[in-house]
Amino acid sequence: MNNVLLTLVLSFSVSCFAASFDCAKAGTSIEKAICSNKKLGRLDEVLAQNYKAMLASDIGDGARTDLKTSQRAWVANRNKCVDNECIAKAYKARIDEVCDYPVISGVYPPCTSADAVDDEFNQPSITTNPSAPKQTTPQQAQAAGDTNQKGAILEQVQKAAAKNAEKIASLGFSAAQLHSVIYLQYDTISAPRRFITFESFLGLLFENSRISKVTAISLQKFSGVRIKVQGAPSTGFLFNFDEGDAFLSHTVDGDDANRLTTPEDMYMASRLLESIAEAGLQ
Repeated sequence: MNNVLLTLVLSFSVSCFAASFDCAKAGTSIEKAICSNKKLGRLDEVLAQNYKAMLASDIGDGARTDLKTSQRAWVANRNKCVDNECIAKAYKARIDEVCDYPVISGVYPPCTSADAVDDEFNQPSITTNPSAPKQTTPQQAQAAGDTNQKGAILEQVQKAAAKNAEKIASLGFSAAQLHSVIYLQYDTISAPRRFITFESFLGLLFENSRISKVTAISLQKFSGVRIKVQGAPSTGFLFNFDEGDAFLSHTVDGDDANRLTTPEDMYMASRLLESIAEAGLQ
């Protein structure tokens, strides 16, 4: 009798907190830790929701494959954790990372941030008036605002591409190139990160009132655009298109193409490309 009771108690203790999987079947030490800790269970649940939402969105075949591959690699790294702090840190980083994939078309999926999860557990456990309306903390409001702002910007980017579809088509790029995701170097240490699709970038170029002409150019296996800005020499970018990804390879200065060979070169070129694209949103 005592053994049966003990089994029931242990079973309940493992499965009482939410998670994305069946805690009754938790087998590894990581799974058991997630099921026995309320916050870890919530982090696991949120990551699963964000991951499924991005997979269901139109992020392109290349990005979808990358998302699945990186998720498997993340699980392998998470499973190396030896304490709850390590597990929580891994989840928080991944929760926000999976929502960084640019959406080609459609509505940007609602994603819950890691900060929002932290905020849930920073709320008082007892309220003097249970019937009072739930208060929104500044952190929750900021997280919701960031999501709304991201969705609004994405919608503007999509409208720019749709509005200038004929101009984009006249440049002669293939559908695979147009749907490729541009990667930019945001510092001189980290790996390049996803920006927007090449098609979206072109749409923003045509929305930039200071740009008077956009021309398709190529050099060996690299393709890209020359951009004529009013009152300034022509500039531009060449890319290495590789199975759904577009990596900066050269900057264009007039008639010269300059190969990007160092992280510093990539960083400066990325900053220039991003600023030109952002000008199309103004």
